[in-house]
Amino acid sequence: MSINRNAPCPCGSGKKYKHCCGSLGPKPGTAEPVRTLPRNESAGAASVATDTGNSPALDQQINTAYQLFYAGNVEEAHQLCEPALAARPESGKVVHLAGLIAQRRGNPDLALALLKRAAELEPLSPVVQGNLGSFLYLAGEADAAFDCFQKALELDPGYVGTLNNLGNIERDRGNLDQARIYYEKVLSQHPDDAGVWLNLATICKEAGQHEQALACCQKALQLKPQYPDAEFNLSLNWLMKGMLARGWAGYDARFRMERAAVPVRRFSPPLWQGQDLGGKTLLVWGEQGVGDEILFASVLPDVIRAAKRVIVECEPRLVTLFARSFPTADIIPRSDPARGRALAPGIDYQSPAGNLPRWFRPTLESFPAQAAYLVPDAERVARWKDWLDTLGPGPKVGVAWRSMMRGMARDRHYSTLTQWSRILANREVNFINLQYDQCQPELESAREAFGVKIHIPPGIDLKDELDEAAALTAALDLVITAGTSVAATSGALGQKTWM
Repeated sequence: MSINRNAPCPCGSGKKYKHCCGSLGPKPGTAEPVRTLPRNESAGAASVATDTGNSPALDQQINTAYQLFYAGNVEEAHQLCEPALAARPESGKVVHLAGLIAQRRGNPDLALALLKRAAELEPLSPVVQGNLGSFLYLAGEADAAFDCFQKALELDPGYVGTLNNLGNIERDRGNLDQARIYYEKVLSQHPDDAGVWLNLATICKEAGQHEQALACCQKALQLKPQYPDAEFNLSLNWLMKGMLARGWAGYDARFRMERAAVPVRRFSPPLWQGQDLGGKTLLVWGEQGVGDEILFASVLPDVIRAAKRVIVECEPRLVTLFARSFPTADIIPRSDPARGRALAPGIDYQSPAGNLPRWFRPTLESFPAQAAYLVPDAERVARWKDWLDTLGPGPKVGVAWRSMMRGMARDRHYSTLTQWSRILANREVNFINLQYDQCQPELESAREAFGVKIHIPPGIDLKDELDEAAALTAALDLVITAGTSVAATSGALGQKTWM
């Protein structure tokens, strides 16, 4: 199971093994660190101490299990590791491998417990500390992960993968300058690491330095051609610069990224790539989150005019709202696997919704001057206006302050409700809750802090009853929200929206 020195390194860096982990190790009885962080880590290697037992045959079995694991043969490695762990439960090397295998086999809780134990057994191993940091990071324990990465770096100052991971956490914390320092340290030692060039690109993009971000993405692609993560980030930078045609052209790389957040839907009709839709039937399938589906739906009126027939497969909670808003299209709920009208004969092309802007929004000028494209239920709007009138005089302002999807990186784009003191201090305004998850404690904290009541709309599930939520939103005078589906819905309804 030895690794060919000219083969791609099993750590996933994209470099040849001899120029990556093979140049630093592994020595007999040692192992390389596993890639676990959701970024593009730099490769690195250091030793996990060799078990000092007296069975050479078991030593060879353990080393073979490591090699199988890093070659991608996780189940075979598991079959060898289980008896080794039973024979040597106090071996840091074996416990470490068992943790790596557990992570790959989809048991993150067991993996984290095993890595914590391995760190107790091998407190001086930078690899164990680094991998424990990775697992803690994935578990949402970023501060503890940061401590592990720092300890790994103290144990091995040349452990560049740890520098990269420290940069990832600082980036997520919003400390962009410090993250840049870590990434640049890695590149000073490994200037051909495409993943770290891409990480540096993200720092530049978030700092608004789009020319530098573009240059870093292009450098990553030069080092690693056909690198979809870099292609996607390059497209985002073009879009943010207003170069829409160039940006949309690379946007489909989102489906090919290593940790793609957008799963590919499999349909038999060919992918639509801008052909004439006259007399044709097009299936459009929604992607990403509810807010994204609403944003991309702004292109549907153009598509409907261009095609003979349009079938839209969308999030089931959006079906009623979309059916009213696009009455000449056939709106169906998404199912996995697809069924029913999504598989009906006679469909000429299919397209993910996020591909549509490439053909209908190539420039800023191609966006129509439309006030709204979603249509709420008029009777429901009237009913909500009646309820709002019972709250007394003054503007009726809807508020939402964060997404349901939490995490250190995402939370930087949101706020706590207690940070809204200057808004909530206005006693002439009636505030209406649009936050669509369990937020009662936050509402109560705001009431205690500011002496203001944020009214809870009665009899509505803001998360699941999206048509009802759209009617409530349309009945308001103003919406103030973070960049979530609340903002997408409000803007699509033509409601005055402060984001």
